[in-house]
Amino acid sequence: MRPATMTLAPPAPVSRPPAVREPKILFATDFAGDVRGGLRLATRLAAERGATVIVLHVLPLDPAEGEGLLHAAVALSRGEPERRLARLVPDDAAVPFRHAVELGDPAACIAAFVEREGIELLVLEARPRSALGRVFGRSLPERLIGNVSCPVVTYRAGAVTEC
Repeated sequence: MRPATMTLAPPAPVSRPPAVREPKILFATDFAGDVRGGLRLATRLAAERGATVIVLHVLPLDPAEGEGLLHAAVALSRGEPERRLARLVPDDAAVPFRHAVELGDPAACIAAFVEREGIELLVLEARPRSALGRVFGRSLPERLIGNVSCPVVTYRAGAVTEC
């Protein structure tokens, strides 16, 4: 008598929906300039895209700053950045948002945050700079444009109108 053999069909492929990424718009602020205008712009863009707004503050920590480093550490230990961020809430209650604080070089931290979080759009204030300032270096938006994987939207103080 021959032993029975059984042929198993390969399992049917499991159909999984593609991973859906939550659209996110990053508004990076140093609490100077037209912060409210930038938040309004980020909120309007998020509402149009069904995205979440992330408000990011990078506390610059540069060991070469000496006393400035001490002041930054004290501010951080007292929770000052978090308290200031907590006051920045989108005007549109339907737009989800969250806050984040990073420590280090602003350009490097923002670029890393964009990649880590899968940010779709970055909103930054483009501030006027003196001729001397332009000679000695590029602005934050200039350093980030082309170095992040998402579009960068810049605005000027007072140029953002109400929706």
